[in-house]
Amino acid sequence: MDELTVPHASAWRVALLPLALRWLIVVRRTLPLLLAAACGAALALAFAPWSLRWAAAIGMVGVAALFSIAPSPRQAAGIGLCAGAGLMTAGTTWIIHAIEGGTSAAPWAVAPILAAFVLISALPYGLMCWLGSWLVPLEAGVLRMRIVRAALALPAAWTLAEWLRGSGPFALPWMLTGTAHVPDGVLAGWMPVLGMFGTGWLAWTLAGGFACAGLLARQRRMLAAAVVAALPPAVLGLSMPLASIAWTTPESFPLHVRLWQTNHPQGEKWNRTIADATARELVDWVEHAPPHSVLLTPELVMIDPWQMLPADWTDHLKQALADRDNTLLLGIPGADIATHRLFNTLTAVGPHAREAEPQIYLKERLAVFGETLPAKALLGWLYARAFAWPLQDLSAPEPGENTPLLYADGHVLAAAVCFETAFTRSGAQRDARAAFIANPSNDAWFSSTRYQMHALQITQAAALETGKPILRANNVGYTAVIRPDGSLQSVLPSSVAGELTADVIGHTGTTPFARAGEPLIIGICCAGLLLAWRLGRRRHPSSFD
Repeated sequence: MDELTVPHASAWRVALLPLALRWLIVVRRTLPLLLAAACGAALALAFAPWSLRWAAAIGMVGVAALFSIAPSPRQAAGIGLCAGAGLMTAGTTWIIHAIEGGTSAAPWAVAPILAAFVLISALPYGLMCWLGSWLVPLEAGVLRMRIVRAALALPAAWTLAEWLRGSGPFALPWMLTGTAHVPDGVLAGWMPVLGMFGTGWLAWTLAGGFACAGLLARQRRMLAAAVVAALPPAVLGLSMPLASIAWTTPESFPLHVRLWQTNHPQGEKWNRTIADATARELVDWVEHAPPHSVLLTPELVMIDPWQMLPADWTDHLKQALADRDNTLLLGIPGADIATHRLFNTLTAVGPHAREAEPQIYLKERLAVFGETLPAKALLGWLYARAFAWPLQDLSAPEPGENTPLLYADGHVLAAAVCFETAFTRSGAQRDARAAFIANPSNDAWFSSTRYQMHALQITQAAALETGKPILRANNVGYTAVIRPDGSLQSVLPSSVAGELTADVIGHTGTTPFARAGEPLIIGICCAGLLLAWRLGRRRHPSSFD
């Protein structure tokens, strides 16, 4: 019996051995991807409301270490893709409610839209990590190339990926590394100098430095590891004095502002009964406002275009403003009757407008699927079945059609509707003449306090980038007055109806970032990739044949 059993057991071992080897190969290939996704998810902890920057630092060092040892560009692309997917999945859970409730999407459309959102958001990370790895190929045991990857290639690649994700018609400014350091992070002082993307690049460079120290320590080069590990803290120490520099000039007299938080859920916003009640509340608010005030409403607080409102209603509103010498900055749709276009606008009404008619700022950056539908001519049949919400196809202004600056009570204001504060690289927010940025917004789409805090953090970053105070009136929260240094002068609680009043000192002039813009940091990143390529080519002249 024993003689028959032993060969039988050996046969099982021989049969299972290939399966075990295949399983080990699969684990070896997928484990770095799973670790990258976990590190990407850790990055989300750096943003408001958690602000756990130490957890994000661990995740960033982990991504740098995984990227530095990726054996092929394909593996490096997978690491970048998984890290980006982990970041967007963990960091933007509010998108589920926006799809379900904000857009009134059909139930079957939620999962495909969410998957497409995460994939599209993560693709730039995979693409740029592939490029960075291809520029710096590895050979077994080559420590120098791993250091070049972590210190030069990854910071440039990740920053360019964020820039790609934050640009173009599908741009969404969520979960950008630089934002996590606002308002009180050690690197926040770099925001007026390098901007949001530049501050993120610096953070990734520091993380790459720590990863390089770990690589050196593994090779028992302890002195070199200690020197490299000391460089990031030194940079952090040099960053602190930057936060105390005032880049813009305060005005001589304040602006008295009153910001209205209506607290209307997204589902009620388009109800005609609610809309009519809001119109009455607006008139009552204007009639009881003290003199010499600037009144700011949330985004699209009215649902009917200004040009289609009854003349007696608009005349009464203008007269109430003139009687008190006030200016109303009204978030309302706008209509071009001749071209049959609708806009999302901030309309300045009152005696301080330079023209007889109201000044109208037209929102330039529209939220995809929320305000505009891509390829509607081709996919209109699908949109009709998947979505149901009003104002789903707004227009952006043509070049030269917009009003760049608004005037109120002797002050010049730049307008930025909703998430346009994340795009300080364009528009009037960089104009030296503007003393304030008026930011009507509506976060009821997402029904998430976490999103509201992240959106507020993005606006605080814009104040730092431009050196100008921001007046933020939000439908559900957080309505706030933000100082030029990104700190909060005053803020209303979330999910309450109310009014925020403040006397705010405007700031004119520009920051270094406002003057140079993003070409500076894009040039730095391209130079970093070029230098990494040159170092890789010098070490491996045959790798690019």
